[in-house]
Amino acid sequence: MLDDVVVVANEAGYASIRLDGYTDLSGSAQYNLGLSERRANSVANGLIARGIAPDEIVIRAFGDGSLASYTEARVGVDAADARARGFRAIGPSASG
Repeated sequence: MLDDVVVVANEAGYASIRLDGYTDLSGSAQYNLGLSERRANSVANGLIARGIAPDEIVIRAFGDGSLASYTEARVGVDAADARARGFRAIGPSASG
């Protein structure tokens, strides 16, 4: 999936890629905030390893205070699948 993000970002000339880290309702609020940061940073490191410049990545961590989908958290939708949707590319670059 990260390879696909890199291809699309490069072809479209995106100025930045925003990574939003989320968690579910298990664990304490403090733990979940740290976990959401670690998840977003892990994805960022994968993108950097694939050639995306670090200054093109914007990371936001929400913990369990802003769930990507409350329904998914309640019914136990596959966590990896839910986390995979936590990124967004933002706007074309000036050179694109």
